[in-house]
Amino acid sequence: MPFTLDVMPALLSMGGLRQQMAADRLSAIAASLDAAGGDGAGAAGDPDLASALGELGAAGGRSVGTVSLSVGGLGANLGGASDSYLAADYSGMPGG
Repeated sequence: MPFTLDVMPALLSMGGLRQQMAADRLSAIAASLDAAGGDGAGAAGDPDLASALGELGAAGGRSVGTVSLSVGGLGANLGGASDSYLAADYSGMPGG
C-alpha cells in the first residue's frame, strides 16, 4: 500500500515566522531580566543582597535567552522544511 504525505508548505512557513517572532520576544525578555537584576542590585543596600539580585537577573536572562535560541532554531527549521517541500513540489517527483 503506497504511503502519501500531504504537506502544506505555507503553514510551515507561517509557523516558522511565528516561532521567529516568539524568539525575538523571548530575547527581549531575557535582556529585561538581566537589566532588572542589575537595577535591583544597584538599589539594594546590602552587598550580599545586591550580589544575589544581580546573579538572579543574569541567570534568568541566560535561561530565557537559551530558550529563545531554541525557539528561533525551530523557526528556522520550519522555514527550511517549507522551502524543501516547495522545491520538491516544483521539481516534480518521479512516479513510482
